[in-house]
Amino acid sequence: MKHISFEFKNEQDFKDKIFAMDKPSACSVLVQFYTSVVDKSLLIRLAQQVKHHIKQAKIVGCTTNGEISQGQPFERSSIVSFTFFDSSQAIVFFTAVTEGNEQSIGRQLASEIIQSSAALKGVLLLATPMSFECQQFLLGFNEQIGNVPIFGGGAGDYFEMENSLVLGDEEVISQGVVAVALSGTNLQLQIHSTLGWTAFGPQMKVTCADVNTIYQIDHKPAGEVYQHYIGKVTGEILSDALSFPLIIERNGEPIARVPVALQDDQSLLFVADVHAHELVRFGYGDMSVILEDVAVGAEQMQSFAPEAIYLFSCGCRSMFFGADVVNELVPFEAIAPTAGFFTYGEFLNNKPASVLNTAYLIIGMREQEQGNYAGKKLMQAPSESSRKAKGMARLMHFISTVTNELEVANKELQHMAHIDALTQVMNRRRFDEAIAQEASRCVRYDRAATVILMDIDHFKAVNDNYGHQTGDQVLKNFANIVKAAIRTTDVLARYGGEEFILILPDTGLEQGTLLAERIRESIENETIRLSNKQLPSVTSSFGVSVLSAKAASPELVIAKADKALYRAKGAGRNCVMVN
Repeated sequence: MKHISFEFKNEQDFKDKIFAMDKPSACSVLVQFYTSVVDKSLLIRLAQQVKHHIKQAKIVGCTTNGEISQGQPFERSSIVSFTFFDSSQAIVFFTAVTEGNEQSIGRQLASEIIQSSAALKGVLLLATPMSFECQQFLLGFNEQIGNVPIFGGGAGDYFEMENSLVLGDEEVISQGVVAVALSGTNLQLQIHSTLGWTAFGPQMKVTCADVNTIYQIDHKPAGEVYQHYIGKVTGEILSDALSFPLIIERNGEPIARVPVALQDDQSLLFVADVHAHELVRFGYGDMSVILEDVAVGAEQMQSFAPEAIYLFSCGCRSMFFGADVVNELVPFEAIAPTAGFFTYGEFLNNKPASVLNTAYLIIGMREQEQGNYAGKKLMQAPSESSRKAKGMARLMHFISTVTNELEVANKELQHMAHIDALTQVMNRRRFDEAIAQEASRCVRYDRAATVILMDIDHFKAVNDNYGHQTGDQVLKNFANIVKAAIRTTDVLARYGGEEFILILPDTGLEQGTLLAERIRESIENETIRLSNKQLPSVTSSFGVSVLSAKAASPELVIAKADKALYRAKGAGRNCVMVN
C-alpha cells in the first residue's frame, strides 16, 4: 500500500501535479477529494481528470470545513489523496437519501455492500448531514453491516449551513451518501477516536426536543438557558458555542452536541440528533486532556504500524484551536502519510453507530504484516505549556468543583424540603404534590388508587406519661413498620402530628382495605415486641377511601378517608373503616 496526498490551488495545478506524480502499480486505487469549493461541475471535472490518468481509480469526495494533508491543516483550499492498494479492493456505492426514509435506505445500502464485497474490513462514509437525518441512516446501516467498522464524516460548507456536496466517481449530489467498501484478506484497520471536551456545570434535562432541535431545557426555552450560562449570543452562534457544547452521556459514553443556530423561537439547532429526556451538561475544551488523548492515539497507531492514515476531525476543533490544531495532526504524519478533512459531524459505529460532534477520528490502514518501525521516531504531541491554557484549565476545575458541591448541597436541601425530619418519610407539602400527580394519572389512564389515613391511638397519653422523646421514638417505629409493609411504588407521608397517610397506586378499594388491616396487625404486634418499661406498645386506627377517574379530587378523597378514620375511633379504635 502507498498513500500520497497534496494540496492543489486550481484545476491546472491539479493537472500538473497528477501528471508528475509517481503512480505505482496497484490492485485498486482509492482517490479522495476534499475541497472548500461548493461546485458540482468542478468536482466532476476533477474526477474526469483522475480517470484519464488512473483508469482503475475509485473516486469519492466532499465539500469541507477545512482540509488535511501531510499532517497540515488547510483553509479554503482543496486536497486530494491517493491510496494505492497492493491486494485490496475499494468499491464505491452512491445513493440519494430522502427525508423520512433514512433507516430503510441505510439498511438497503448496507445489504448491497455486504453482497458485493468479500472479506469486507471497513466502510468509509461521506454524507450531507444538513439535508437529512444522518443518525437514522446510520442506525439502519449498522443493523445490516454488523461489526464491520464504519467511519467518515459529514460534508461541510465552511459553516455557511446552506449546502454541502458529496462525490461518488463522476456523480455529485447535495442530499445523499457515498460509501467506500474496503475489502481484502490482507487489509487491516485500526481506529482511534477522541473527544477531549470535559463536562462541567449543572446537570440539566432536555424537556422538549425533535430530531436535531432542542426547544426546552428544564422546561425553559433552550436558547434562553444557553445564553443564561454563556452570555448573550450575538451574530453567528457557532463561534460563541464552540467552547461550550452540550455534553450528553449516551450508552455510557459522553458525546458532544454543538448548537449551530439560535432560532427565532429560542430553540437551538444542531447538525446531529438530540433527544427529549436526555441529561446534558456544558462542556469545555481542555487542552491538557486533548493532547493526552492525541498522545495515546499516536502511541496506539505507531504500535499498529499503518501504511496510511485517514483523519476526520470536527470543524469545531479547527475553529476552537485555530493554528494550534496542527498539534493534533503532526504526530500522525510522523507515523504514516495522512489526509482527511474537517467535518460537520463524524461517523463511527460504536455503542451503537453515532453521529459525533467535536470528535477526532484516526483510521490507520495496512496490507503488509506488522513491520519493525523502531527506526521511525514518533513526534510526540506537544506538552501543554501555555500559561493561559493552564489558567483556563484550573479555572474550569474550580468551577466544576464548586458546581458539584452546589449540586450536592441542592440535593440535600431538596431532600430536607420533601422529607419529614423525624420519621424520614414524605412530608405534608410533598404529599400534596404526589396525590395531585396520582389523581391526574387516575384520570388519564382510568385507574384507581387507594388512600389510607392512619392515626396512632391515644398518642397524647404517650407524650404525657413517657415524655416527648419516647413519643418521637414511637413515631419513628410506626413509620418504619408501615414502610416495611408497603411497595416501593407506594407513597407514605406524615400528615400531621401522629397522623400518617398512604397512597397505593393501581390498587382498588378491596385490596387497599386488606393491606390496611395487615398494617394494623403489624403495628399492634411489632410495638408489643419492641415495648419495654420506657417504650409502650400502641395501636392505630385507619380510614380508607379510593381515588379514581370518577372521584379524582384529592381533597374530597382525603375528607372521605378522614370520616372513615373518625368512625374507626368511634368504634373503639384499633380497627379499619372504609368510606
